[in-house]
Amino acid sequence: MKMHRNKFKLEASITIVLSHVVIFFIAIIFQAKYGFGERSAFDVMSATIPLFGLFLSIIIKDTISGQFDLSSGKIITPQMVWITRIILGSYVIACLLTFLLFGIQSIKTPDELTSWIASIESALGVSLAMLVDSLFGGDQRKNDNVKIDI
Repeated sequence: MKMHRNKFKLEASITIVLSHVVIFFIAIIFQAKYGFGERSAFDVMSATIPLFGLFLSIIIKDTISGQFDLSSGKIITPQMVWITRIILGSYVIACLLTFLLFGIQSIKTPDELTSWIASIESALGVSLAMLVDSLFGGDQRKNDNVKIDI
């Protein structure tokens, strides 16, 4: 499987942004359906905001700098593709299952729901951050600053 870096960055970007937006909307729907307290939906959302803000700023910075040409970029290894997809998929499935558990009342309170979402974000956030940094040029920026005198 050959995948250009920029095309895969688009796939990862869409997954990260959509998964967080879906969490926000599900929290709002649950607030309406289950009569959360006034702040509960925002508490659930706030559990995801720090990393989401970081990811979104990296993605936007990369897009603005003009590095998002899908026809270019190095070919990335299948290992990077699969590891990233597994971690992103695990994140999405874990969040959806958490909301399902709340819906069937295995998780009983909005505070517990917030704790579960924050735990998922913490558990997978470091891995996602490293992958996002690698995909969006973290290692390239380090190499760009190295000067070799001959």
